[in-house]
Amino acid sequence: MNNDKMEAALNICNTLPGHVFDDTIKMLSRIDQSITNNILINKEGSIKINYDKEENKYYLGNMFNKEKDSYRSPYTNIYFPEHYINSYVPPEHLRTLEILYNKIFDRYRKAYYMNGLSSVYLWPNPIEDGFVACFLIKKKEIFDKETNIKWEATHLIQVNITNLNVHYQISCTINFEIKKNDNLLLSGNINKALENSKK
Repeated sequence: MNNDKMEAALNICNTLPGHVFDDTIKMLSRIDQSITNNILINKEGSIKINYDKEENKYYLGNMFNKEKDSYRSPYTNIYFPEHYINSYVPPEHLRTLEILYNKIFDRYRKAYYMNGLSSVYLWPNPIEDGFVACFLIKKKEIFDKETNIKWEATHLIQVNITNLNVHYQISCTINFEIKKNDNLLLSGNINKALENSKK
């Protein structure tokens, strides 16, 4: 795909509010079908709320725990609503970390945000030794009978491990919107990135 075309498509997605992301993807794919997959690799999209019927718990999902139309649960490691035979599940050492990170991040959510949902997903680093982790938080508040606020955050951390050091790359995206009587009053997003190395 042409890099200029890809950059233009990403700029459109970054400029428009998060709640129209799915519709934007559909419209862009009509122009160039290859745009869809490339954008989804570079931009997370909205966070979905899913239900784990084995644990009777809700959890969060986006492209990083998605398989077709199903999302992997951090509680049972099963995809819902349908689990496929060849669906990705993390190797044992990453699954152990994933369970631990979910417990820690849930305590963080309760301490700082009180309500809402959080989920964490891990998978192997495709480039170097290490792993990639996605930390998700989604929160909804009813301000009054007519007004509600939605806030969601995606923190993506890539860990590259070598013999000499550990290199961290972190990107954070926060989306929010305020609606009154189902009419959008305000929406926006913030993106931040940083990286660091430790011996």
